[in-house]
Amino acid sequence: MPRTATDIREALALRIKDEIAGPVLLRMIAEYDGWMMPNSFMHVGDPPVQYALMFTDEDAYKIAQNEFGDKNVPDEYLHLPGSKILAMLAGSVDSISVNPCAPESISFPKQLLPELTTWGEAIEVERALSSVLQNEASWKTIRNYSNYIVPVIQTPDGQFAPLPAPDDKGRKLLTAFTFSDALNAYVFDQHGGKPIDVTLYSGEFLCKWVGESACDGVVFNCSGPNRPIAFSKEFAREVLGHTEAT
Repeated sequence: MPRTATDIREALALRIKDEIAGPVLLRMIAEYDGWMMPNSFMHVGDPPVQYALMFTDEDAYKIAQNEFGDKNVPDEYLHLPGSKILAMLAGSVDSISVNPCAPESISFPKQLLPELTTWGEAIEVERALSSVLQNEASWKTIRNYSNYIVPVIQTPDGQFAPLPAPDDKGRKLLTAFTFSDALNAYVFDQHGGKPIDVTLYSGEFLCKWVGESACDGVVFNCSGPNRPIAFSKEFAREVLGHTEAT
């Protein structure tokens, strides 16, 4: 479901009151497509601290512009998806401030920015998985992602085998997750919240594994939080084919 500015502002307010979990807010920030971002960073102090400012809508933008002035919040801005902002910028600034000066303002200091980067990368790959059949560039994003989480179980001979995804059509699907919140949803849905073993795969290794396994395909985020995305084994061959071609 597309996010709206009202959704984000309400979630920010709830987070300030500790009424929603941090990961829920971070996913919403990354999934929102309508962020307004000044075309330059704001610098504060000496030595200067570099802030990236993000605004949910024009009202929030104007509040900050009236407070900080046109120099810090210029009339020129970009419209960007949250995932792209987090994936590309969180590692290059000292802080990210969301709706500064508004009642629902939240800031993320430098020590938290690596987590925001991983959120941005995860949602970018989810966007790629959803659009790969229409967008050639998505193949590269899927291939280059290095944090696919795969649940496994130890076999009697001491090896580890993948846990299958639930499927009402009787298909043998391997399951993979783009981020920890999607894995947690699966653990609670299929394992009653009991801890399970997992391993991390790169996109290329995951697709080699799918291609060599006796399975019908792979499903990503089978228990949410968004709609699961399933592919046949041909998907894995396509990813590897793009790897070899580039």
